Amino acid sequence: FHSGLRLVIHLRMTGRLVYYSFAAGTDKHTHGVFKFSDSSELHFHDVRKFATMWLVTSADINVIKGLCSLGPEPFAAEFSPKYLKEKCAASRRPVKNLLLSQETVAGIGNIYADEILFEAGIDPSRAGNSLSDKEIFSLWQSIKKVLSEGIAARGTSVRDYVDGAGSKGSYQHKLKVYGCEGKKCHLCGSLILRKKIAGRSSYYCSSCQG
Repeated sequence: FHSGLRLVIHLRMTGRLVYYSFAAGTDKHTHGVFKFSDSSELHFHDVRKFATMWLVTSADINVIKGLCSLGPEPFAAEFSPKYLKEKCAASRRPVKNLLLSQETVAGIGNIYADEILFEAGIDPSRAGNSLSDKEIFSLWQSIKKVLSEGIAARGTSVRDYVDGAGSKGSYQHKLKVYGCEGKKCHLCGSLILRKKIAGRSSYYCSSCQG
């Protein structure tokens, strides 16, 4: 803002921002409306009310928990194979946990983590420091590939997700392992399995990701 204030929004599980080119109506899940000079609006929706907003000065932005410790964006130049190798080598945690950690890389959620690990052929419970250089490079490539495909498909509308224009994504129709427990792997025919890793369901193919 011209005043020097900054608006920081954490959408969490069900928060979303939807842009309207006109003055639109609201519903019970609309918790904020930003009106622009051309009569367009940006609506802040959140069904479960987990999302958070902060209005802070530039000097105070560091007080927002977790913001300063965010890792690089997946498509940023600093997110290199070398960077990922350093993060993996320093951790004995499951690689699935590393991908979900916002301190490792920003923005990867449970669905995409499972799809990325399947694409890379890596078991989600493997320790980060057990990965070879070849596996780490494959993982880095898979992060770029899967996220690019997800963006091109406008996201994954497994439940109530919509994009900034209020439209559902279509990547849910391309999921190879997430939510596919008991179905046949499209590569090898083995059954897709599910196990808990750090309290999160992880879907994988034991043959392709062995």
